[in-house]
Amino acid sequence: MALLTPLGWFFTSRTRRFVYESAGAVPTRPWVIVPGARVRDNEPSVVLADRLYGALDLLRSGAVDRALISGGPGEIPVMRRWLRDRGISPEKIESDPGGLRTLLTMDRAKALFGVEGAVVATNRFHLTRAVFLARAVGIDAVGLVVDRQVYGKRHRDEAREVIAQGRALVDLTARRVSRVIL
Repeated sequence: MALLTPLGWFFTSRTRRFVYESAGAVPTRPWVIVPGARVRDNEPSVVLADRLYGALDLLRSGAVDRALISGGPGEIPVMRRWLRDRGISPEKIESDPGGLRTLLTMDRAKALFGVEGAVVATNRFHLTRAVFLARAVGIDAVGLVVDRQVYGKRHRDEAREVIAQGRALVDLTARRVSRVIL
């Protein structure tokens, strides 16, 4: 059960209609965006593996044409290899090693890769913020809940998400203020 906070309610209330529980229900989009997560011993963590499985389901079903994998430099090669090992051609995978935070991932997806429409494949604890931020930067985004298991450190992930939600709102507010001032 996710932490119920005013910020959690804010993000959920604004993205609920864009969140899908199964890959088969997701509307077609050109891209799937896969935010990075922890990598250990050159393998994706269970959280990241679930994100990659979600992207794989979407790519195989034809719901999306291409994948944008985004994260730190240590995450990208692991993500790329994982998808390629499961039959996804390199031409269908774009990499963004500069997406170190969710907002950066979405900004860069729009600005550098021209992403106009996408499915964000991520875990339930992260999904509403990720979809909100994608839509805030102008991407016609929907989200796919990719959780295939109950995560052992889910309470830590949920607590971290509360902090990340606050930071995201501060970042977006600061942007709007700076645009008005400049």
